[in-house]
Amino acid sequence: TPRPPPPARGAPGRVSAPIDVQHAGRVRRFGTTELVYHWAQAIPYLTLAVSGSALLSAHFVTLSEVARERLHLLHLVAAVFQIALPLLVFLTGDRRALLANAREAFTWGRADIQWVVRMHLKPFYPHLEVPQVGKFNAGQKVNFMLVMLGIPAMAASGAVMYFVPGVLGAWYVHVALFAVLMPMLAVHLFMATINPSTRHAMRGILTGEVDRAWAAHHHAEWLSRVDKAGSAPEPDSGSTGSPKLGTA
Repeated sequence: TPRPPPPARGAPGRVSAPIDVQHAGRVRRFGTTELVYHWAQAIPYLTLAVSGSALLSAHFVTLSEVARERLHLLHLVAAVFQIALPLLVFLTGDRRALLANAREAFTWGRADIQWVVRMHLKPFYPHLEVPQVGKFNAGQKVNFMLVMLGIPAMAASGAVMYFVPGVLGAWYVHVALFAVLMPMLAVHLFMATINPSTRHAMRGILTGEVDRAWAAHHHAEWLSRVDKAGSAPEPDSGSTGSPKLGTA
């Protein structure tokens, strides 16, 4: 008597749910330039956040003069890299993809507002439908805009503090920006590394690819654009949902 086939992988003796072939596999979310740009910005940004927090705490906790000088130097070097590295990537990489991301992040519609409202209501109304979003949801757009506007403002106020010591207004601006940007950074890190439903996004910013099923759930409108373009973009072309037109 032939043996019965072994059960499908999953719970013992139970057949796993069928795979949605349409959403099986992976899709490229970010091109090479986008990945390099993100980390060229993120690493100095994190360094500035840590060193800036330490310098701010020095107003309440006693630090040695040597420690304070080293923190100042680290903060200054990180600030230079924060401006220079992303600019270098922008000038030498695929500017078209980077500009497309900026346009998408700064473009808001009714669906974005609905997304914000309904995402806050969904824990209380689980069956509430949330609008499909593009490459970035409203929360990611807010983070994108704060970073893109906050970094130049932080650099300008920091430059005044460095070259014109004693200007108290620049210090207040710098600290106020810090108070706005740091909570958003904390939320961004939580969503990217801890929150179960969104931490898969970290794979996208490390490898450039995400599972299609995840993209279909979180960024369905963007995935639809990618599919309509004929195929996923090449690694160096970004992933705006449009065919590659060339590198600027």
